[in-house]
Amino acid sequence: MQAQGVEFGSHTLTHPMLSQVSHEVARREIVESRQELEDRLGTGIAFFCYPRGDFNAAVKQMVRDEGYRAACSTLPGVNDRRTDLFELRRTYISRHDSATEFAKKMAGAYDILQRALVIWSRLRHR
Repeated sequence: MQAQGVEFGSHTLTHPMLSQVSHEVARREIVESRQELEDRLGTGIAFFCYPRGDFNAAVKQMVRDEGYRAACSTLPGVNDRRTDLFELRRTYISRHDSATEFAKKMAGAYDILQRALVIWSRLRHR
């Protein structure tokens, strides 16, 4: 896949919720997963993806401190020049999505729905 232009990013060793483990465990997961990929692929790994989108300020800082260039979250929405590079938005794609659902997600149809759900959730919890 790498030979065909696919770029790989790190995603931890054991897929823990990084905000819920000790700082030592989180740092080990962040550092050693990158090292494993670099050893296997023979190239540098610049990007990280938080398992299940779980992160907090401390985890985000660890990823930044370890020299990653950016990290993906599961926050909905569109990325633009103002987006924090360590909170990149993405649209969740499921293996259960139909071709029509996949096409709608790629066209951005779900971004508006996700934003509305986030706003609704915030209003309910006031």
